[in-house]
Amino acid sequence: MTPSEPSSPLEGIPSRLPLAALGVWVMRSLIGLIPAALIFLVGQVPVRLIIVLVLAFQVTHVVTWLRFSWRLDASALIIERGLLMRERRVIPRDRVQSVDLERTLVHRILGVTEVRVEAIGAQDTEGALPALQPAVAEALREALLGTSDADEGFPVEGAASAPSSGDETIDGEAPFAAGPPRPSRAPEIIARMSGRDLLVAGITGGRVGVGAAILGLVSQVAPAEWVAAVLLPGLEQMPDPMSLAGLRILLFLGGMAILIGFLTSLVATLLIHWNFTLTRTPTALQVRRGLLTEHRDTVPFRRIQALRVEENWIRRIFGLASVKVVVAGRAGSSQRTGADLILPVGSRRRAFELAREIVGMEPEGAPPLVAMPDHARRRRLLRAFVATVLAAVGGGIAGAWIEAWTPWLTVPVFSLLVLVTGLLLARFSYRGLGWADHDPVLVVREGALTRRWALVPLESVQELRTVSNPFQRRRNLATLELHIARPVGVFGAPRAIDLEDRVAAHLRERWALRLAQGDR
Repeated sequence: MTPSEPSSPLEGIPSRLPLAALGVWVMRSLIGLIPAALIFLVGQVPVRLIIVLVLAFQVTHVVTWLRFSWRLDASALIIERGLLMRERRVIPRDRVQSVDLERTLVHRILGVTEVRVEAIGAQDTEGALPALQPAVAEALREALLGTSDADEGFPVEGAASAPSSGDETIDGEAPFAAGPPRPSRAPEIIARMSGRDLLVAGITGGRVGVGAAILGLVSQVAPAEWVAAVLLPGLEQMPDPMSLAGLRILLFLGGMAILIGFLTSLVATLLIHWNFTLTRTPTALQVRRGLLTEHRDTVPFRRIQALRVEENWIRRIFGLASVKVVVAGRAGSSQRTGADLILPVGSRRRAFELAREIVGMEPEGAPPLVAMPDHARRRRLLRAFVATVLAAVGGGIAGAWIEAWTPWLTVPVFSLLVLVTGLLLARFSYRGLGWADHDPVLVVREGALTRRWALVPLESVQELRTVSNPFQRRRNLATLELHIARPVGVFGAPRAIDLEDRVAAHLRERWALRLAQGDR
């Protein structure tokens, strides 16, 4: 089936998914059933019973395919599915925020593409078409967003090449699209990640927590004797954690957690962002990435709410940063799988040039910021001293209960370590604060170990709010929040923390006035 056929669902005719969709569901379920099948085999369950259960389970996919239909009419994308409980999902065209294409290994084998449609305010993908022919998927994306791969410089699989008459061509009007045909220009590749760049991104990604979680799971599930035999050959049992040998084991486990975290970050980055290419057209950004699963993410400029530049402590040492885009309507799950990254890693200067260019600022590197008042620094120093006192009290109580410790020695040393760490974090936290007004873009920054810049076009701000907790009010401080349309549960509102309360109120009123004038 092609988009030009009379029975095309792009012309409002209900249609089933191609038969390859059934193959996608079956192959996915078979892969998912492998662990369960192994458990049955270990439990000496007859193989015939396993086969019968697997075949019976596949019947549901056949029913799902028979009762699944979709169509695109002049006002909405309509998806219907279900046998006993019929579900009819209507996604208005004017509420569609992004249309992403994905091809796993299964999709590539069967020659199809998965389409994911996300709408305004959705917490997850609103409409998913598990398998479409590549030409139909491209036509659907073009109809919903008004962009095509012909504009963006990517070949359309399964579609014939359109004749051209020079560098500039005129696209025909998309089905049901409003407005005159729009001119296209040659696409511009503005970022491309080499294998070396991805290695740097993975090594400096800082996903140590994943490795720690893996080690924690192993230590909980595996027998203590097995863990001891693997980690410390020759020992018959795990020593007391309070002894010197136990301390060595904890240090060794911590080092292993860091190592596994780095390896996990490296492998995940290579798989997710392999062949990363960022292309710009007059209307959108297009990201192509992925090794095993190929992703094609489209980010229309009109739906970008803010740009985030992030520098963790490792990347700051080497002058590196990453750039993320905040898109209204993009599901939080999509953000967590890397769909928000438009530059996984790059030089700090290049990251800020890219971010500033996209939001309409002169690309001159990191924008200068206004520092927060001195009593914001004193507030953080006070918190460090309070934490030290609490740590000293807690260490004294623990030392009284644990005989292996010597409180008169361990409590002062532990308190000193807490104090030094707290003072350093307080200093980093204060230096990470800042704000700037680069009309029409607002810039705010926060973060101690990881500095997070937010470049927010004023027109994207939906609400300006000042808040202050009791500790801030004691020092005449307040936080100014810039509320934008953003994925639920992924990012908080960009904010300028610990402004002078009168400055926060002044900025809120000034920016609100400019926002109201812009609306008129």
